[in-house]
Amino acid sequence: MSEDDAVIWQDVLEEILAGRGGALACPHCNHSPLKVDNTTELTKISCSGCEAFIQGRFGGLN
Repeated sequence: MSEDDAVIWQDVLEEILAGRGGALACPHCNHSPLKVDNTTELTKISCSGCEAFIQGRFGGLN
C-alpha cells in the first residue's frame, strides 16, 4: 500500500474503524457499497464498480 493509497482511502478506513462501514462509497468512483473482507492477518476493502481496493493490516480491524 502506498502513502497515496492511504490518503485516498483514509475516510473509508476511519468510518469502518468507527463501526459505520455499512454504506460507504468508493473514493475513486463513488460506487456503493464497498466489500470488506477480514481475516486475522489482512483486511481488504474493495469496490465492485471500478475494482479499486486497498488491503493491509489496519489497527482495530485485524
